[in-house]
Amino acid sequence: MDSHYAKLFRVLDGYAKRHHECFLTELFLNADGDQYFLCFRPLRPHKAILTPTGCCYMTIEIGEAVELICAGLLTISVANILDEKLPRLTHAQID
Repeated sequence: MDSHYAKLFRVLDGYAKRHHECFLTELFLNADGDQYFLCFRPLRPHKAILTPTGCCYMTIEIGEAVELICAGLLTISVANILDEKLPRLTHAQID
């Protein structure tokens, strides 16, 4: 596994686990090589899935990914994207 890819995966996955009870299941470059596709799923199966697919897909620009890799930290703009989209995976609990 490429060390840049591994660092990107660890930062995104770690943030999703710590802040949203989700984990990163997919991370890959699009065909043009200008965006990363990401897919997240909830950590706990008892959580209600509020999306039809049971996961949350999103993209981040390659420039954001490079900045994140270089810093080893999540950028504010990527954190905002995750904070906006991931809560719909774990917002409600099944009783």
